[in-house]
Amino acid sequence: MLHSSVSAKRKSRAASLETIDVVPEQRAKRKRQTSQEHPGQPSASTICATGIIMRKPTPIYRMPRHEVFWLEDGNTTLEASGILFRVHRSWLVRHSEFFATIFNDEGKHVGYDSVMRIDEDEQIYHLTKLEEKDLEALLIFYDNPVACRGDIQFSTLVSLIRATTILGFEADRLWAVKLLTDDWPSDLEGLHAGSDLRSNAAQIAALSRAYGINGILKPAFYEMARTSGFGLGDVDEFSNSEQISRADERRLMRMREQLSGIWTQAAAREDPSLACPNRVNDHSSDILDKKPVLSSPALGPKRCLPMAARCEAWVRLVHDSGIYDRYRHDPLCGLSALMLISWKDEGWCKGCHHKRRRLWSTMREKTWEQIDEWMGIGQ
Repeated sequence: MLHSSVSAKRKSRAASLETIDVVPEQRAKRKRQTSQEHPGQPSASTICATGIIMRKPTPIYRMPRHEVFWLEDGNTTLEASGILFRVHRSWLVRHSEFFATIFNDEGKHVGYDSVMRIDEDEQIYHLTKLEEKDLEALLIFYDNPVACRGDIQFSTLVSLIRATTILGFEADRLWAVKLLTDDWPSDLEGLHAGSDLRSNAAQIAALSRAYGINGILKPAFYEMARTSGFGLGDVDEFSNSEQISRADERRLMRMREQLSGIWTQAAAREDPSLACPNRVNDHSSDILDKKPVLSSPALGPKRCLPMAARCEAWVRLVHDSGIYDRYRHDPLCGLSALMLISWKDEGWCKGCHHKRRRLWSTMREKTWEQIDEWMGIGQ
C-alpha cells in the first residue's frame, strides 16, 4: 500500500514536471495545433491608436512592480516602461473618460478584439505611449493632490500633461494646461528689454505640438528663435513622441531671418525717412557745436540735431552700447530697449522722440502677430 502510494505520487509529480518542462519541439507542436483548432482567433497582441496594448505578456512575476503603487487590494494592472502598477479600476473609471469607455458594465473592453488574461482574475494593460515616470507622477498627484498643487516642478507638470492627455483625465488636464499657459503668456508683456532666455522653450514647443496646446506655441517658438541653436541642445530630454519636426525647424530658420531683417531695418541706423519738421537749418550756427536748442530740461529740445549729429549719437547709443548685437535675433526685446532710451536728452525733439516710440511699438505688435503665420500655428 505504501509502495503504491509513493509510486502514484511520483507519477503525479513527473506528470506535473512534464507539463512545465516541455521540450521546444513539443511546445511548437502544441502551438500549431492550437492555431489549427482556432483559425479565427485574433493575434495575441492588439495595438490601439490610443497607445494601449492588451496582450499576454511576460509572466507577471518576472516584471518588476512599482515600489509604492502596487496596491494589494487593487484589481487592475497597468504597465509602463516595463514597470507594473496595480490600481483600483473604480478609480480609473471615476476620473478617466477613456477608461470609463473601456470598462463597461459587463466587463467587456470596447474597441478591442482580443483581451489576453494573465490569470482568471486579472488583465494587464501595456501603456505604449506613456513612460513610467509620467504614470508615477499622475498617481502621486492623486495620492496627495494638495501638496502637488501647491508647489509643482516643471518636469512633474510636463509628466502630468502627458498622462492626463493620453489617459483621458480631462479635468486634471485642463488644470495642468492652465498652469503651463499661465507661465507662458501669449502676449508681449513678458518680452521686454533685458528679458532672460528660457532654457525649456524647445521642450514646451514639442509638448504643445504633440498635445494640441496651441496657446503657448507662439511664445515658445519665439523663445527658440532668439536662442542660440534654437535651444535644441537638450533634445535628449524629449519624450519619444515629442520632437521638434523638420517642418518646424525649417519654419524657425525662416522666422529667424524675418526677425533679423526687422531688427536691421529698425536699429542699424537712424531712419532718414523720419525727417524732423523742426530740424535745424543747415546754415544755422547751432551746427558748429552740434548742440540742440533747448526749451527746458523737462521738455527737451525744440528741434532735433541735424542728421549727421543724430547718426553719431545713434552709433553711440545703439551700436557702441551693445544693444544692436544683443538683440540681433530678438527684435521684440530690442525694440523695447530702443523705446527706453531718452532720445530727447540726446538731441531729438519731443515730437520725434514720441513718434519713434509709437513706430517701434507698432512694429512689435505687427511682428508678434506675424509669428502665427510664419510658424503655421492654428492652420
